This record gives sequence, structure tokens and C-alpha cells, in this order.
Amino acid sequence: MSDRRRHLFLLLLVLAPALTLRLVGLGFGLPFGVPRPDETAVAGPAVGFLSGNLDPGSFYYPAFQMYVLALVYLLFYWVSKPFAGWATLAAFVESRRQSLAPFFYPSRGLVVVMGTLTVWWVYLIGRRLFDRTVGLLAALFLALGFLHVRDSHFGVTDVPMTGLVVLTVLLIVKWQEEGRLRDAVLAGLVGGLAMSTKYNGLGVGVPFALAFLATSPYTLIEWSRFVRDVSAQGASLEKGHGLVLARGWSHHATVTLPAALGWPLYLAGVAGVVGLLVANFRRSRSIVSSAGSTTG
Repeated sequence: MSDRRRHLFLLLLVLAPALTLRLVGLGFGLPFGVPRPDETAVAGPAVGFLSGNLDPGSFYYPAFQMYVLALVYLLFYWVSKPFAGWATLAAFVESRRQSLAPFFYPSRGLVVVMGTLTVWWVYLIGRRLFDRTVGLLAALFLALGFLHVRDSHFGVTDVPMTGLVVLTVLLIVKWQEEGRLRDAVLAGLVGGLAMSTKYNGLGVGVPFALAFLATSPYTLIEWSRFVRDVSAQGASLEKGHGLVLARGWSHHATVTLPAALGWPLYLAGVAGVVGLLVANFRRSRSIVSSAGSTTG
């Protein structure tokens, strides 16, 4: 077996469990309820779009994932129509009152796909910046990382936004190494989509507002409501949902991340970041600078 085929085989050994872990238990809580309340904040407007009204109704989340999900719902409707017996699209939309499953399975499935793709993109970044072995190890850590696996089961925006940030970093690295304008433009586009998926993506999307506005157009159409809703969300996060917590950065560093990753993996990650910056600041700065965008 050639070296290239061996690495391809090893990559498949990483991606296969990454996909499997994110698929197992995908139907948790259904059809009896929604254990992750924010799922309705994404799926609800997406269902509403099928009636022709493209206004998301609120700006608690940006609209890009909702629009994508509406297209997924349309595809699901046409594929399942011969078997489910929905006479019209309106009947499909109204069926949510009988069962949530037809709406949350596609929503969660979309996140599973993005979570698995993120593992692959991490591999490509590691391979391009260092070598295939580093790429495989980085992808393996993400493939089996508890927090990413857990959140890949929720039909919300965290994992898709993280994936788009990672893809943006990959395109920036390609642009830095090859100097092609196409990669710079694509990095700007994907960065804007990350911001239009969850506001945390602003960290990589500041120069790329066009993609954000194109995929969340009601931000401009309903500007006053956008400002009001985002301000309310900021106030909610500042209060900590009623919990008394320390400052965000110190709390994440000492409580949230160690609990989510486990102390061994967390300390190994911190040591790795420091080692990367010391050993090769130029190559590692794109990765490290994007980390803050995926937190929260």
C-alpha cells in the first residue's frame, strides 16, 4: 500500500467514527419534546419561510442557517411526499402540530453533516500547515471530542458556525501559501456566512459584511428590530441566564473548557497552542486567532 493510500485509509478511519458518533442518538427526545429549546428558534422560522414570508421574525440568531434549512425542508418534502401522504406543502407545514420529528431530523442532520465536514477541514489545515500525520491527529481529536460530538446532535447554529470558521481558516491558509485572489475572495465569502450563522463568527467576518447582509437581508430591512434583538441577547448573556458567574474569559479558561474537554485534553491543547506560537508564529496565527470566534 502506497503512503498516500495508507493516509487516505487512516483518514477514513477518522471520518467514519466522526460521522457515526454524530448520528447515534440523533432522535433523542422525539417525538415527545425538544430537549434543546433553541432548536425551535432555528427550525420555527425555517418552517415559516415555506409559506413565503422570508422575515425570520427576530434576530436572536442570524438567518443564513434558517434559509438553508428551509431548502432542506423543501427537499425533504418532495422526497418523502409519495410515502408520507402530504397533499400540499401547506399540509406538510401543518403536520408539525402532530409530530416534530419530520422537522427536527433534517435540522439535526444538517448539523451532523457540518460537524463531520469540520473534522475533514481540520485535517486539511493540519496537512497543509504541517504534514499528514499532524492533520490526522488533529482531526482525530475533533472527531472524538465530547463537546463537538454532543453539540453536533443539536439543530442549532454552534457547530455550523464553527465549521464555517474552520473552512475560512483553511481558505486563508491556502491564500497565504499560494497567493491566489480566488482563495481570498472565498475566505471573505465563507467568513461572512459564518457571521450570518451565529454572531460569534464576526471574529473572522469583519471585512466581509456583504456575505452576511446577503444571507441575512432583514438585518437592513428591519434595522431597528435587529439592534433591539441583538442588544437584548447581549444583555441576556451579560446576566448569565440568572447564574452568578465570573468574567467570561476567566470562567471559560478555568471552568467551562476544562469541564467540556477534560483536564488532560484541555492542558494538552493549551500547551499545543503555546508551542505552535513559539515554534512558528506565522503559520499558527490564523488558527489561534480564529479560536475566539468559535467560543460562546
